[in-house]
Amino acid sequence: ETRGYGKTLLCDAGDFFQTGVDLIAQPFVWNSSDWLYFGGTLGSTAALFLADEAVRDFALRNQSKTLDAIFSIDGWITGARSLILPSAVYLYGFLARNRSVRSVGLKSAEALIYATAITTVLKITIGRYRPYNNKGNLKFEPFSISTSKLSLPSGHATAAFALATVFASAYDNLYWEVFCYGAASAIALARVYHDKHWLSDIFLGSVIGYSVGKFVVNRKSTAFQFGSVKISPYFSGASLGVFARF
Repeated sequence: ETRGYGKTLLCDAGDFFQTGVDLIAQPFVWNSSDWLYFGGTLGSTAALFLADEAVRDFALRNQSKTLDAIFSIDGWITGARSLILPSAVYLYGFLARNRSVRSVGLKSAEALIYATAITTVLKITIGRYRPYNNKGNLKFEPFSISTSKLSLPSGHATAAFALATVFASAYDNLYWEVFCYGAASAIALARVYHDKHWLSDIFLGSVIGYSVGKFVVNRKSTAFQFGSVKISPYFSGASLGVFARF
């Protein structure tokens, strides 16, 4: 931590950019296990369609003041609020010049932002009606930007599990991991309780958040290698760009 604050910010910005490049390129370098995981996720999401209506009915029949209070937890991760925790952790690590804490803040922000971006694209592309529309779980209107038609996947579940995965990986402690994933699960289930999402929505959102979080945590390279081409961010004074080696 001998770098100046300005250079530290540039390096972290480069890491953020490179993580996005690596993430976008992942499908091109997936192996058979990765494709099996991808297929299993899609298959499981489709299978949960069979349980969507029953789970929704159960949630609507079991409303109470106690559960209202418990499931109000999803309000803590709505919109820009989801950035409060990673921003606070990063800022503390940055000002205190604590590399490990700053890294957790940066990685949690990367996981949150990129996982949410993936989910947002899918939401708009799929255009699934939310349960409160009372049109059933098989009503779709692709490429819609109406909030009532952005059900699949769940953005709250995505954000919750993206953050939980990074923070759970920061400390090797079973109780800490249970707390992180327990909180994420409560947030995800709250969306069904509030009739905002189907069960299949929160499953797919949770898998996206967890997968991106794991990718960010386990990412070691500083440049993406595709065949003979290595791509990495480039900074020089006031200039920035992409540097490719062939």
